[in-house]
Amino acid sequence: MISLIKNKTPLYVLLTVILAVGILLLDIMIPLGVADGILYITLVLVAFFTKNKKFIYLSAVTGTLLTVTGFFVSPAGGELWQVIANRSLTILTIWTIAILCLLQRGHSEKMDAVRNELEKESAYVQLHKDVAIAANETIGLKDTLKLCLEKICAHANWPVGHVYLVPNQTSNWLEPAKVWFLENPSRFDTFRKISEATPFGPGMGLPGRVLISKQPEWIIDVTKDTN
Repeated sequence: MISLIKNKTPLYVLLTVILAVGILLLDIMIPLGVADGILYITLVLVAFFTKNKKFIYLSAVTGTLLTVTGFFVSPAGGELWQVIANRSLTILTIWTIAILCLLQRGHSEKMDAVRNELEKESAYVQLHKDVAIAANETIGLKDTLKLCLEKICAHANWPVGHVYLVPNQTSNWLEPAKVWFLENPSRFDTFRKISEATPFGPGMGLPGRVLISKQPEWIIDVTKDTN
C-alpha cells in the first residue's frame, strides 16, 4: 500500500491500515446481523484527504475486500438476506463515496489550474506595468534597459540576463551591450566576457534566432543544439 502513495505523508497510510485492522477485528467479533460493515466507509473518507487518486481507489478496493471477508468470518447472526443486503449496501456506499471523492479531486485540480493561470496573467500584467514605469523614470537608454532587464529576470526567475542591440537601422547584426543582470557576477564572469566579445548575425545562435523570428526563443539542451 505504501509503495503506491508517492509524495504524501505516511500518516494517512498508517491511519488507514490501523482503521482497516481495527474495523476487521470488530467485524469478526460481532454477529452478522449488526450493520458494522458500514464502518469500512471510513477508509475511503481518510483516503480523500490525501488527494491521491491511487490511494482512493486502493482504499475502496480494500474496504470492499474486507466487507466480503467479514461476511465469511464473522459469527453467524440475523437473516441471510438482511446480511447480504447490508454488505451489498456497504460496498455500494464505499464506491459511491470513492467516486464522489475522485470527482471532487478533479474539480479541485481544475480550480487550482485556473487559479495558477490567473496568477500568471496577473504577474505578466504587473511586469508590463513595472517595465513601463522603469522606462518613464529613467533618462538614458542604458539605465532603462538595465531596469527593464532586472524586472524581466525577476519575473522569470532567471539568474542571467543580457541585452543585445542592433547598432543602426541598416545593420543585420546584433552587437552585445554591456547591460547585464547577474545574480552571481563572479560565477558568470567568463560567460560575460565571452558574450561581450561575440556579435551575432541573423539566425546565428539564440540572439540571431530572435532577430529573425521576433519571438521568444528557447534552447532545451545546449549540448544537443546544432546552432
